[in-house]
Amino acid sequence: MNGMFFIEHTIFYYKYVMNEIKFFGTDILKYYWYLIQNQFADSSWQITISYSIVLICIVAILVVTIGFLRRHKKRTKSQKMRKKLEQKYGEIVKDLLLDDNKTEIDVYEAFSGEDIKKHAKYFIDMIINIRNDLHTISYIPNIQHVCDVTGVTEYVEYNLLNNINVFETLNNVLMLQLRISEGRLANYVNSKNKDIRSFARIAYLICGTKDPYKYLYELLSENDSNYTYLLIHYTLMWLYVQNIKMPNFKTLIDQVNNSRSCAFIIGELPYFIKDKDELIEILLVYINGHNEREKIKSIVTSEKLGDEPRILSVLMTNYNKENTRVQKVILETILNIEYSNTSNIGQFFINIYEDASDNNIKNLALRGLYKYNRDYFFIIHMDDTLPENDRILTSVIEAENTLKNMRDLLN
Repeated sequence: MNGMFFIEHTIFYYKYVMNEIKFFGTDILKYYWYLIQNQFADSSWQITISYSIVLICIVAILVVTIGFLRRHKKRTKSQKMRKKLEQKYGEIVKDLLLDDNKTEIDVYEAFSGEDIKKHAKYFIDMIINIRNDLHTISYIPNIQHVCDVTGVTEYVEYNLLNNINVFETLNNVLMLQLRISEGRLANYVNSKNKDIRSFARIAYLICGTKDPYKYLYELLSENDSNYTYLLIHYTLMWLYVQNIKMPNFKTLIDQVNNSRSCAFIIGELPYFIKDKDELIEILLVYINGHNEREKIKSIVTSEKLGDEPRILSVLMTNYNKENTRVQKVILETILNIEYSNTSNIGQFFINIYEDASDNNIKNLALRGLYKYNRDYFFIIHMDDTLPENDRILTSVIEAENTLKNMRDLLN
């Protein structure tokens, strides 16, 4: 083109036609940089900065918008895939989990010929939702087979191996009671993160083969969160249903250096010790012990044994030795149990009432008298020389029980 030129360019390519100057890659960015510099060369610095801020804001908005759209597209695609798999496999998975007669072979046949392992991250959510719906069932035999076939087990182990979403992954292992390789937990049982360390040690109860209780002592010694206790209970129930040998709870209580954890273990005893004499023997040790938290938990736990004369005798004997807080627990426990032999209980509550100075203790004593020595209760109730607070208490107790009896008749 004689004496003429034109400019042709794209974002990655610039061509100045006449002398055949070509820009590629970062050169084009440099071109625009110098173009902007020349544009504002004669402008004041205030104008330059203002235009620069506007330009940066525009670029930032574009980046954020593109990122948002990409993320929205990815989320939408994920939701569609999750819904599709739910519709196709939801009922199949649920039937496999609920049917105890299904074997490992049946599970493989249900998914034969289909490449479903690539959707493991969707299946894990599906199985957890189904497991939550079946939370009243301690042990679901086929859950391990279903997780193996759908690729959930491999997906979980891959995440732990590569340190991906470790906390969520360990929580999923516990929710599904999933057996994975012990080696995958090795990096986390001593993690600096307390929550991850706790979850990994609880998971070791499921996955440990030689000594599953290896980290249980340390776990209970350093933890006192209700969620941790819930997961431990959930896991121990799973082990118990499978007839896996339970730890020595008496030794465990004595070795754990955390009174709240010891109290938790005492509360677990009735679930796992079916020998009544053994259970009573352990409870009596801590009822007669010196740690108040363990003593109170043992008394409350003894309520699950119902009418047990050996426990009742110790509670009545120890009553006067205890502080007000423990005394209150003893009285509440006795009131909550229906005893067949009440001959000594009535006199026990008479003595408590006559010696009580605390209003809460006096209230419990009067309720005990109404239940176990009603004649004496009404003698007190009709006594005009009683303090006003005592007369009010007896009237309230009588009214509450009258109302309860009326409701029982209606039912």
